[in-house]
Amino acid sequence: TGGTLLWSDPPRRWTVAFQPSYRQEGRALAAIAAREHEGKRVALFTLADELGREGAAGFREGLLDRLRIVGHVVQPATEADVERPVADLRKARAEVVVLLASPQAAARFMARAHRDGWRPAYLLNSFSAVPELIRAAGRDATEGAIGLAYLPIPEEGVDGRLKRHRTILNRYAPELHMNRLTLYGQALADRKSTRLNSSH
Repeated sequence: TGGTLLWSDPPRRWTVAFQPSYRQEGRALAAIAAREHEGKRVALFTLADELGREGAAGFREGLLDRLRIVGHVVQPATEADVERPVADLRKARAEVVVLLASPQAAARFMARAHRDGWRPAYLLNSFSAVPELIRAAGRDATEGAIGLAYLPIPEEGVDGRLKRHRTILNRYAPELHMNRLTLYGQALADRKSTRLNSSH
């Protein structure tokens, strides 16, 4: 798992990337930022890890100078205090903040900004755009945020794919509750099954 290019660049014979790379997600967020926030001042909050580095590189590639980046704070993944990053990006007068971080770090950032009375628009990578983020940061702090997803969201259980997944879980693993990890597991199994069936 994980969207780092370390899994697939350079290509390896028995290693296949499944989820979009962090760089691809960064480019996708740049396209959304340019479309939804034309003319606004953008800033990035990232962690000092592959997600932050590769996601930020993809965002800058995809932005193509269509928006002005006014700040970029990189924080160690082990640092929990977000007071300084929030203050720095607020001082830069960012109107849109791109969060390329874990759900916990993104939630802390959003909650702190909200507590300080700052209300930027948010764009989130798929790792952070999860229901746990809303529970941790609070609904008011996360209202209006736009996030990426490459699998159906379990909490929105009307999708036909989710109904199929629930049926499979009930039959083969009734003790499990549907969540992102069970969906990810089925998606991998479906992909493998499709490859095996198409090879016959």
